[in-house]
Order: sequence, then C-alpha cells, then structure tokens
Amino acid sequence: MRVGTKSRLVFKGVSWFFLLLWCCSLVSCVPRVNVLTDTYSDKKVIPQGFQPCATFAVIEPSSLRPSVDQNVLLDREVRYKIEKILVSQGYRTSCPECADYLVHFFYGMNSDTKMVLSPFYLPGTTKCTQGKSVGYRDGEFQRRDYFQTTTTSGTVDWLPVEVPFNTRWLVIKVFDKARMAQTESALLWNGSSISIGASHDLRDILNYLLVANLQFFGQATSKQICGGIYKNASVIRWLQEDRLR
Repeated sequence: MRVGTKSRLVFKGVSWFFLLLWCCSLVSCVPRVNVLTDTYSDKKVIPQGFQPCATFAVIEPSSLRPSVDQNVLLDREVRYKIEKILVSQGYRTSCPECADYLVHFFYGMNSDTKMVLSPFYLPGTTKCTQGKSVGYRDGEFQRRDYFQTTTTSGTVDWLPVEVPFNTRWLVIKVFDKARMAQTESALLWNGSSISIGASHDLRDILNYLLVANLQFFGQATSKQICGGIYKNASVIRWLQEDRLR
C-alpha cells in the first residue's frame, strides 16, 4: 500500500471518529424529563400481569370526584391517552358495564420553592494613576504626563437564591370490577409517577408520566425506578397526536 493511500485511510477513520463524537454530543444535549416510577401488583390474582385482550374501562377523575375547579377537558384527554397506550399493548377498552377491569387515574401539581447557592461574579477594582515622568531624549531632559490604569482580578461569591420548582404527579389504579361488590380487596395494580422540574405545563409533562407509568402496566417494579425520557422521543410525539378526541 502506498503512503498516500494509507494516509487517506487514517484521515478517513479519524473523520468518522469525530463525526461519531459530534453525533453523541448532539444526543446528550437533547433535554430530557426525569420521572420516578413505582408500581405494585396483586401477584396472587395477576402473577403474570393482565391477560392479553382483557377489557378495561378508564374512568375520569371528574366522574369520581366532581369539583368546580376540575378541568374536564384535560381529564378526557388523559383518559384518551391511557386508552391509546393500552390498545397499543394489546388490550381492549370499553364502557364500565362491559369491562373486566376499571381504571381510575388522578394527577396534579404541587408548587414550592427551595434555597440554592448560586455563583455571582464580583468585578475587580480599577485604579487610575496620573503624574509626570522625566526622560532623556534628543540630548535633553523632558517632562511628560502619564496615565496608568490597573485592574485587579474579580472574585466569585456564592449567594443563596430562592428557586421555584414543581412536583408533577400521576397515579393510576386498576380494580377488578367483579370484586368491587365483595368484601375482598378489588385493587389489582397501582402505579405512581413523579417528575420534579421548573415547568408549569402539566399538560405536557403528563405525556412523560403516562409513558413512564404504563410501561410497567400490570407489573410490580419492586423498587422506585428513575428514568429519563427525551423530549423528541417518538413515543411522546405519538402520544401528542390527536390530543382530544
């Protein structure tokens, strides 16, 4: 192999390497929504989860707890998205009278503030000095005016700042309709998801809570799962289509 050909191959390999690093840096810069998810299931009744093609009826919170402040349209939108995810998982949805299981869901947002230390740059001081200097030039002594500016380096100080944050949460419960009229417990599955951030857009964050919650539908996580979902994820875009039916 000639030296020139070998050099071109090495250069090509290096170029692909830096291109891969650039792509990875773009992916790492994509914002994510972090979600904490915890699910429980009644393993005596559903040891392997819900049966395929089981029928679920999703009940809106406004139907269970009527309130003047309740956003009925958002309830309907969340119900539609839950049904959309369940159908994609192979289940069926219907009215409460024809369903095997009843799905109840609740959501909300709690706002609070916390104190954090934030860096503040304090610029240095500037000192100006003015005077006369004596120098020898062209065979004689001469006086000249001079002006000098001296600036010291700045410092960084950490000061407490009050920062707002919001806790966005979603709870989904599944009940056995046949057991609800009996004395034994009818709750078969309980899933809760929490996301903490600065955004007040609960409608948008609910998409991430739904995806994180229902990916363990019918299962028990055995511990709290922390996961991040990219904001440009295809499942989020799919869920945002046809927001309201």
